[in-house]
Amino acid sequence: MNLEVLRFSSKPDSTSGLLFEVTDIGRSFLCYTLEDERRALKVRGETRVPAGVYSIVLRKEGGFHERYSKKYGGFHVGMLHIIDVPGFEYILTYWKY
Repeated sequence: MNLEVLRFSSKPDSTSGLLFEVTDIGRSFLCYTLEDERRALKVRGETRVPAGVYSIVLRKEGGFHERYSKKYGGFHVGMLHIIDVPGFEYILTYWKY
């Protein structure tokens, strides 16, 4: 699956965008996005991910994974984990439909 974020507004404390699934025949809108602001120097928990192409894998460890496993049992299979982002680790994403 290929996902694309189209950022359309960057304010002093937030970035708004649109998330699409990209296929051979075009894009399909999935949801709106809300990120931290862009910063020249990264501040932990307060800087959006830089533009680029990144892979997403399932992360099956860590505090949120343990908490959700207890709360949702077998329904929870892992957390989406964006990997290989320069200067970033364990990027937290929240998806609500």
